[in-house]
Amino acid sequence: MPETTPSPSNDNQRASRSVRQRLLDADMIAALTAVVVGACALSVSIYQSMLMREQQQASVWPHVEIGREYHHEAISKGVLKLVVQNTGMGPARLMTLRVRLDGKYQTDWPSTLKALGVPETKIQSRVTIVGRVLSPGNSIPALVAEDDLATNPLQAATSGDRPRLDIEICYCSIYDRCYRISYVHQEDVTVDACTRDPKIDFNE
Repeated sequence: MPETTPSPSNDNQRASRSVRQRLLDADMIAALTAVVVGACALSVSIYQSMLMREQQQASVWPHVEIGREYHHEAISKGVLKLVVQNTGMGPARLMTLRVRLDGKYQTDWPSTLKALGVPETKIQSRVTIVGRVLSPGNSIPALVAEDDLATNPLQAATSGDRPRLDIEICYCSIYDRCYRISYVHQEDVTVDACTRDPKIDFNE
C-alpha cells in the first residue's frame, strides 16, 4: 500500500489546538491564583478586624471589686463601709445584685441587718447599685454603718476565711461582655449575660 503523508493542514490544526490549550491552562492558573490571593486577603482582613475589636474591648475592660473599709473615729464610733469600686479601664454597667447570709439568699437590707443583729438606726446610708454605670477609678459606698453596735456584727460577718455575708454583682462592659464577682470570691467569672431572677435578686 502506498504510504500516506501527513497533511500540513492537520499539523496546523493540532498546533493551533495545542496553543489554545496552553492559553486556557495559563488563564485557569491565573484565575485560580487570583482566587487564592483574594481569599488570603479576605482572611487577613477578617483577622485584622477581629484583632482590632479585641483590642478595643480590652481597652475598655471594666473590673469591679467589692471590699470593706473600716476605721475607728472615737470611742464606740467605728465606721464600716461596704464599697463597690471599678479598678478596670472602662465603665461597668451594674446589672444585678444578690446577697447571701450563711449561704441563703436575702431579699433586702432591713431583713439582712435584722438577721445580723444590726440596728437599722445605726446605718448611715444605703446606696442603690443596680442600674448604675460605674466609671473607672470610681467607687460606691453601698452600705455605711456607724457606731460599734452596727460595725462590730458587720465586721464579724465579713471577716475570716468563710465570711457569713457575701455580696455578688453581675456587671457588663459597653460591648456587652458580662462578668460576675462576689465579695468572697474576688475573681471575675465570665457569663453570657446578667440574668435577673426576682426569686433571688436583692431588693435595694
